[in-house]
Amino acid sequence: MSISFHILNVLVGMMNAFKGQQYRCMAVNRVTLIYDQNYDVVIRDYYSYIKDLLLLDLNNCNKRCVVLLDLKYGSFLKHLFPCVRVSLQIEHTLVKPGARGSGNALSGDLKMLDSQEKYLVRVANLEKLEKADIVIDYSRINLLNVKSSAQYTDLAEKSFSISPAVYAMDPENFMNGSTRVFDTITTFGNPNESRRKAFLEELRRRNIPFENVNNTFENVDSLYQKTKILINIRQTDHHDTLEELRVLPALRCGVIVISEIASYCELTRYAKFVIWGKLEELPDLVLSVQRNYAEVHASIFGGSAFYRRMERISRCNELTAFEVTNKISKLLN
Repeated sequence: MSISFHILNVLVGMMNAFKGQQYRCMAVNRVTLIYDQNYDVVIRDYYSYIKDLLLLDLNNCNKRCVVLLDLKYGSFLKHLFPCVRVSLQIEHTLVKPGARGSGNALSGDLKMLDSQEKYLVRVANLEKLEKADIVIDYSRINLLNVKSSAQYTDLAEKSFSISPAVYAMDPENFMNGSTRVFDTITTFGNPNESRRKAFLEELRRRNIPFENVNNTFENVDSLYQKTKILINIRQTDHHDTLEELRVLPALRCGVIVISEIASYCELTRYAKFVIWGKLEELPDLVLSVQRNYAEVHASIFGGSAFYRRMERISRCNELTAFEVTNKISKLLN
């Protein structure tokens, strides 16, 4: 362990004391990774997954440096040590004209679902991402959209997609889940958003049993392992990137996912394991799955196809993390 690591520990301790943070240093060979133990709770599982993937490969980096993993503070360290800043991009980029927060969105080249019109490319927190050396996006759909705009060439070149395969595959999760506590859930943080509120009211009107669970953010696998069916719909009519941070982790815990159909969902590489429908079709789909749960569960999780695909996605993520660490080495040349 080098003296620079001890110096970094002192500096990080000072940041924690004066900025109210919970940053931590981890030394891997010649690299020190600094990460936030108190990262946004809503996506903390994904953040931890990225951290763990990077730690597996940073041992191969032969350059002495500091990697800052999506930190609010710490940019001053670049004046003291060779630093690489990694930022996460976790917002929807696939938006329609008039979308909330799309005032500065640029024209893209991806067509809307069932339309010849094209989506805008909305990049939230653009200034932060421009300052980053590497950007990691949870969605291949997002990244394709960014690449469709000639004005985001620099951002696209330093961006990588790592799918949120955040939970390990446990064979017990894919057995018939007839004993699961929750039959059907939604996980809407704000169920009073007009679009989702109207959908939930329709479920109630038709006496379709469900429960909205919005108090579980960390270690969400503990919730999914108790759940039979998850319903996913978009928050607005204008933000169209699939909510993979919800959908993929649920699938990996053996939850049947019924989702509003999403543009370019085939890019996820697991679309065939999701039950898709238009918003107005979802109540009937939910009823059908509730009545035929065992058969539907077996059709998705039975056999080996699902497990093989999930393993392949995990492997692709590992290979992408390896590319990221190679990029870190090249940035330091």
